[in-house]
Amino acid sequence: MTITLDSRARTTFDTTSSQQPAPLATGTPVSNDKTPDQTASLPTIVFVPEAVTLKEKLAHKRNLKTIGQKLEDIARLLGPNASKAQVQKELKATVVIHPDSAFYKVAGGTTTLECFINSYDKFLPDSQYTLTGLGGAFVQRSLEHPLGNLGGALSWPVPLSTDEQRRLRLFTLSYGDAPDKPLVMQTKGLLLEFLRQRASLPPETLRDPISTVNALIGSPDAQRLGKNLQEQMQGLPTESSVTDYLLAALNVQLDPESIANPQRNIIAGFDLASAEHQGMPASVVIDALSTHLVKEKKTSPELAGAAAHLLLATRAPVFLIKDIPGSVTYGSPAWVNLAVAAATIEAQTPGKVPNMSFAEVMLAARSAGVADPAVTEAVKREALIDWGVANSVLAKKADAAYTAEELTTLVTTFNARNSLMTSATQAFEKDIPSRREVALAELKTRFPDHEAMFEERLIHVLTKRRNSNGVVVETPVIEVGPHSMLDIAMMGLTNADLHFSTRDSRVPLATLNANPYFGAPAKFESQFNDTIQEKKEAVSTSIKHLIAQLPAQDRKKFEYGKVTFYQTHSHQLGAGFFAKTAFPIDQKLLVRTEVNGRATAYEIDFNAGRILEVPEVLAQPDSTRHAKLVYETKAFTPKASAANLSDEQSLSSDSPRLDSFSSARTQYIADALSSISTSTIPLSSNRRGALPLRTRIAREPKSPTISY
Repeated sequence: MTITLDSRARTTFDTTSSQQPAPLATGTPVSNDKTPDQTASLPTIVFVPEAVTLKEKLAHKRNLKTIGQKLEDIARLLGPNASKAQVQKELKATVVIHPDSAFYKVAGGTTTLECFINSYDKFLPDSQYTLTGLGGAFVQRSLEHPLGNLGGALSWPVPLSTDEQRRLRLFTLSYGDAPDKPLVMQTKGLLLEFLRQRASLPPETLRDPISTVNALIGSPDAQRLGKNLQEQMQGLPTESSVTDYLLAALNVQLDPESIANPQRNIIAGFDLASAEHQGMPASVVIDALSTHLVKEKKTSPELAGAAAHLLLATRAPVFLIKDIPGSVTYGSPAWVNLAVAAATIEAQTPGKVPNMSFAEVMLAARSAGVADPAVTEAVKREALIDWGVANSVLAKKADAAYTAEELTTLVTTFNARNSLMTSATQAFEKDIPSRREVALAELKTRFPDHEAMFEERLIHVLTKRRNSNGVVVETPVIEVGPHSMLDIAMMGLTNADLHFSTRDSRVPLATLNANPYFGAPAKFESQFNDTIQEKKEAVSTSIKHLIAQLPAQDRKKFEYGKVTFYQTHSHQLGAGFFAKTAFPIDQKLLVRTEVNGRATAYEIDFNAGRILEVPEVLAQPDSTRHAKLVYETKAFTPKASAANLSDEQSLSSDSPRLDSFSSARTQYIADALSSISTSTIPLSSNRRGALPLRTRIAREPKSPTISY
């Protein structure tokens, strides 16, 4: 996407506009465990008490998801032409209710879709459109955590002040529930571990961070602590105040550094925007935060994942999104899009993003981005700054310290690189021209009424031979025929006395002889060469992008190390001593970098769009044989870049920021790779055009003369 910092701008993303689920197999029935008589005996509406406990609220979210998905399934099954009667019949289908929910207490473990919808005062669907709409609304509501972003009193419209946070932390650390038991501050692992020791959590709950957080927050001991904190803080008792003070206490105990000095990317003394995270997936950052919390004795190893989840849900939920593709790493342009999408959604519905998948976030991004333009502009600015720092376009400092000029340069750089990547994508998708296609286009322009006979071979190609007085004495055939109009357009004949002959009156012979020359071959060569050059530049841009997305330590090796390229060749031995059949060279390029005597090997797989570290032994001269197959690893020396890559560069502690995308070193490597990756672009006769006349000349060595 193109980014602007104009407050009037709107962020757009490439997302699928339709939210219709994938179709079910034809004839798939909607499950209904009840017989018609049993279903008829179920109520059509019940009075549901309000969910009070966190367990009840979470169970209600699960019910919403179950019901929503069921409604979407029915919409797919019935199709767009569903009648009201059909919809009403399907709403009698039964569903299982979560046993922890308030609905379960009054309706039991099974109810109908109709009863659930009526009981929550929703209009019953009567068409596929309304089925899909209500189902989607239920599913979306199910993604919102009952406690919002888990910030509690820190996320109030007017959050706790710095002094209140300090007091809350002291009250929390000094809390104890029995004279003979340790206080929170005396518990190894502090507050989360204090609560875990008082709750019985099964292993499967402890393995899932958010389940652990939910279980601990909802436990009776945690609620007693929350009540105690609310009273000591002299907070007004409300429906949520107990849990709000508890969540705030958890946050300030885990992250006391942010009480006096809050920084956007610093959580509990851990830098989310560290250079070490450049090119890393979100899971690596989460694991690093978990390790940091244990190392700093803020929690126990068993609860490190839960602690990290709690902090990130409040401060940086983008890291908690599910199913993020491996190519979307911190510091990449794709991460900018994801971060903006996540922040705009979270601004509208706090606590929703951690329960969403990557696809769901990007699908919801368009509508969320226009809901509050001011918020969207702010999060775009933050995401761009993070990208600029990660890619060394900006020096790292507080957000407010950047000048308008620096931000303008940042936006220009980001958009320019996105434009390059867009052009590269278009170049990859562009078809390589063929001589035949160019010739056909020329024929259609000149002879639009004869398209049906373009490929009929009816024409002989002759030349006029004159005597010394300039009189035509014979017209010999100069190209064995007969030929079609397409053949002639593809030939590109330039003989000064070119002449055509035919016995078929449909051929526009007079027009052909009046202007026998076609520019198709020259046009083809020009288009062909331009396309090949565009593809080379696209490869070069993509390789620069791949290198720029590597972690900082790997980028430094490419930038400052001695770089050697290797390719894998293979051939099959034949029967004779010298006989062998060569196979195409492996397009994966092996790269060996050497810095301070230490070698590292990488495999650059352009087709897969990735650079992987591989065992160093693979990137060196080698030869292996398996029966008649021989594999050889040979050094490859790029012509233009050899001198610039063969020597190690000096690396000092005060080296400038490394913007790998725009560095000369990266350009040399990209140029080398582009020459390899485009070397297999088809240059054979299937694109240049296998001219029929050349085949026929080989088959018929003698050319007859035809009088006219």
